[in-house]
Amino acid sequence: MKDELNMTARATAVAYYRYSPGGRQGEQSIEGQAAEAHRWAADHNVQILKEYADRRISGRSDDRAEFQLMLKELEKIRPTYLILWKLDRFGRNREEIAFNKHKCKKAGTRLVYVAESIPDTPEGVILESVMEGMAEYYSQNLARETMKGLRENALQCKHTGDKLHSSRSTQHMARHRFCRANHSLTCSLLAQCELDSRCLRLII
Repeated sequence: MKDELNMTARATAVAYYRYSPGGRQGEQSIEGQAAEAHRWAADHNVQILKEYADRRISGRSDDRAEFQLMLKELEKIRPTYLILWKLDRFGRNREEIAFNKHKCKKAGTRLVYVAESIPDTPEGVILESVMEGMAEYYSQNLARETMKGLRENALQCKHTGDKLHSSRSTQHMARHRFCRANHSLTCSLLAQCELDSRCLRLII
């Protein structure tokens, strides 16, 4: 009877996992986050009711299928905790983070970051705000550095990620891909890229 009462009083949780596109991240990232979530749950006698995972999706936007499904189901499940590996798994946009945290709060759900220690004190509020800012900074800075690298590769006619056809076609494709994405280049360079692209289509 005592065990049954303990099970009834046991806190509940849902868990959310995510990894971004690119790099060497893959299913092992989800598995690693899940392992940490289950370890935390076991240590704190918390039952994980449901798990959600978004794969190869950036945290810069909350337009993520599993993430939105989780937010929608919080009102129905009403878990005590939402378990995440780190704060940046929840998002990398401070405005969206604040908005979605409010949804969690309305459902009576508290966010837990198993790989980060944030004290439940006034100082913890400041620390969490700084971490949210760092998460957004990392994303924006990565995008800037990536674009810088694409620009340099394109201007030097180096490969930028398209399928390889030949050394000549790859050079033109690299420059064309970047020019289409970057409107700050001169019209003459973009026009040359368009001409190169038409020629390549005829050749290939």
